[in-house]
Amino acid sequence: MRAQAMEGPAAAPLLDRAAAYLVDSLVTALVWGLLVVAFTGDPLAPATWDPTRAQVLSMLFLVIPFGYFLAFEGAWATTPGKRLFGLQVTDGQGRRAGGYEATVRNVLRLAWSLGPLGPLFLTLDAALVQWTERDVRIGDHAAGTRVRRSLEPVIPL
Repeated sequence: MRAQAMEGPAAAPLLDRAAAYLVDSLVTALVWGLLVVAFTGDPLAPATWDPTRAQVLSMLFLVIPFGYFLAFEGAWATTPGKRLFGLQVTDGQGRRAGGYEATVRNVLRLAWSLGPLGPLFLTLDAALVQWTERDVRIGDHAAGTRVRRSLEPVIPL
């Protein structure tokens, strides 16, 4: 049985969502890269990293994206990447999602990013967006949210 369609505007196209995710991933990678330089002084020589620094940087590799998506989506229901394309996370009634919804959808994103199966889960999420009636990924199913075009895009599409 298919899930009932949510009220309000239709879900954002997958290509827009992927582009927004790419922008957000680049931002978080830049932040992580700057922290690597700050912690090590030489990011090209990881063999010189002491174990404590390596552990801290490994944790930051997971915490930075989680914190980024949680903070932006929890406070504004959008991230810089989503805002660039006019996308916003909404609840089942089409209202701006809040902290609880952002936490649920991003805890699942964090869990899926762990381990070697991350790319498989990302592919499954993209497939669900395309093949389900609600056009949502697993985290959105769990949180009762949907990414929609509900803001004026910064980049005219």
